[in-house]
Amino acid sequence: LGYVYPGGITATTKNNLTVIVGYVTIFVAVFWIMGLIVLLAVFASAMNERKREFAAYRIMGATRSTLVGIIIRESVIGALGGAIGVALASLAIFPFNTLIGRQLELPYLQSGVWNVMLLIAVSFVFAVITGVIASIATAVKLSAPETYLTLREGE
Repeated sequence: LGYVYPGGITATTKNNLTVIVGYVTIFVAVFWIMGLIVLLAVFASAMNERKREFAAYRIMGATRSTLVGIIIRESVIGALGGAIGVALASLAIFPFNTLIGRQLELPYLQSGVWNVMLLIAVSFVFAVITGVIASIATAVKLSAPETYLTLREGE
């Protein structure tokens, strides 16, 4: 028989969890950057296909800010993607928290309601920010050339 000192177990568990949280933070940052790069590529290719459309808008009198507004409104679809992502993650975690605890063979403590709401809000904000950054970068690139040159480019 021996003594088990709870302070040592708690400290070891805390250190292990701190390392895990650090790795999770790094993975989230990497995945967010990868998502931003993919969105930049998608928006750039989509806007490249629509050069003539935007040139026609410019000829009809649309200002550069109007074109940027159109692109940003289209990018707000990122908000829809964020909402879907949060909903799917919630459907995977909340109903199965007891199963997750059983599979881990460790006590599983569900976060409090306010912590979960904060994570949902942060996830949603990151999804919207990513879409807006990608659309603004593309809009600035698209609005730079002159209208006449854009129309003549395909000829």
